[in-house]
Amino acid sequence: MTKILSTEFNTVNFSKEEKIEAYRESISVVYETQDYSVKKDQFEAVIKGYLLGELMLIDCKTYEQLFTRSNSKIAQDGLDHIQIQLFLEGSTNPLEEKTYEACTSKNLIVMDSTRPWVAKNSFFHNLSLIIPRRLLLNKKLNLDHVHGMILNTQENPFAMLLYTHIRTLHASVDKIDSHHAHLIVSPSIDLAVSAMSFKYNSEQGKAIEENENAYVFRIKNYIEENLHDPHLKVESICHFLSLPRTTIYRLFPKNSGGIRNYIQERRMRKSYRLLSNASNSLSISQVSFECGFNSESSFTRAFKNYFGILPKQAQKKIHSDLFLSKQGSDHLWSDWLRNL
Repeated sequence: MTKILSTEFNTVNFSKEEKIEAYRESISVVYETQDYSVKKDQFEAVIKGYLLGELMLIDCKTYEQLFTRSNSKIAQDGLDHIQIQLFLEGSTNPLEEKTYEACTSKNLIVMDSTRPWVAKNSFFHNLSLIIPRRLLLNKKLNLDHVHGMILNTQENPFAMLLYTHIRTLHASVDKIDSHHAHLIVSPSIDLAVSAMSFKYNSEQGKAIEENENAYVFRIKNYIEENLHDPHLKVESICHFLSLPRTTIYRLFPKNSGGIRNYIQERRMRKSYRLLSNASNSLSISQVSFECGFNSESSFTRAFKNYFGILPKQAQKKIHSDLFLSKQGSDHLWSDWLRNL
């Protein structure tokens, strides 16, 4: 029997002076952290990672702190996962968006790695099931609406099943071999999708959801293929898909940023990737036109407003710390997450 791959990061392996910095480096694959509740020499953290076929299970236990995932970090690391998290101890409290709820024990919270996040966690022990977005694309689920979603196990029967499933995976992980790990992937995804889409429980609701997801997929494809076009606007999307504006605005509601904000966000992400790619010889002016801006000055203003730095700073910035393979098995979990 070939056991699944597992790894453990533990601050017990570091000196008192190194603990927080070592943890910060390890967790930086996903989050920037600060505001620790204990002194440097008292800090402890354990992160265990398990590779379950194309999924990952992460077990993390540490002290109170602030977790941040900024626009610049999202553009830098390129992670594209859905994270479903439950708390065995403690809780998380999102700070920036009023529409997001705190998550305590007995519930689950969903986070999209392509969306910004700021949350304060109490002393906690949590489990996270990591699902690559590519495995969810053909499912009947609107991924634009899952970020920050609380899956209430008292109201949502699939959420309770998923909660139990993740805990059972964790309890049984030492008994799962690599073959059975691959068999777990499909039912785990189906259960997660059922929990996240539970509100669509009527036949009419399912039909509406399926139809709308198809439109969202086509709209996003059209946007990606035309980011270079400065005339890419709601009007051109409506004309291409023969849809009224009201439908576009409903599929990309203002409380999720709206369609114009989505187009700008995709342009900004593309520009950051182009500028920070060491093998890319494009100038800032060329990148600005490649991303649909009429002038370098308007691009520079938009870039500075979105990322907080100038394009030339991103162009010179070295991201090797984000992609360099770490030495030692205690950092393997972060390498797996990057390559999932």
